[in-house]
Amino acid sequence: MPTGQLAVGYPLGLREGLPLTIDPQLPSAMTGLTLVTFPSAQPIENIGVIDLGAGAQLYRVYLADEDYWLQVHTEHGQVESIVLFNYLSWVPMESQDHLLQTAGPASPIGRPTYLLDGITFSRDWGTAGNQAELQSFTERFPPANFERDQVQHRAMLYSRDLGIPGRREFLLFSVEENALGEVSVSTSRGLTLFAHDLI
Repeated sequence: MPTGQLAVGYPLGLREGLPLTIDPQLPSAMTGLTLVTFPSAQPIENIGVIDLGAGAQLYRVYLADEDYWLQVHTEHGQVESIVLFNYLSWVPMESQDHLLQTAGPASPIGRPTYLLDGITFSRDWGTAGNQAELQSFTERFPPANFERDQVQHRAMLYSRDLGIPGRREFLLFSVEENALGEVSVSTSRGLTLFAHDLI
């Protein structure tokens, strides 16, 4: 699919208005392994699409409970990964100085490791030594895909191993700018899910 063209369908049967339900046994199975929390069954409010090019896309599934969102990564229509995220914070930026202090080159975001709640996460993106550049993405909201609804992201991803095959815990920082020029910085903690975790 060419860059910029949005998919008509969504993976895993996800649709706005449908409920998203996570296996109720998963929270107890993950107790003591992750600080990620799990939502009750929630209707899907909106789905954003980030086209990475070369057939790769990210689908961001936003729930009625705004503390949670799901990301599905596909390659040529095949699901490559699913991550459940908890929003930890969402901070509006009051000035350019505030932004630089929060997510600029002198901030901890982009360094090789990030310490949160006594847990060390390792940087997943960028090869620069002490400070990697944030990665840029454009999130669109089909089918209308109005430019006023687009969100520009500059993001950095960290992760850590949980000692469970196929599951990792993530830390995602994103500088987000909407079409009105309003800038915020969000922090989300995530956990790998498998397709069978969604029921």
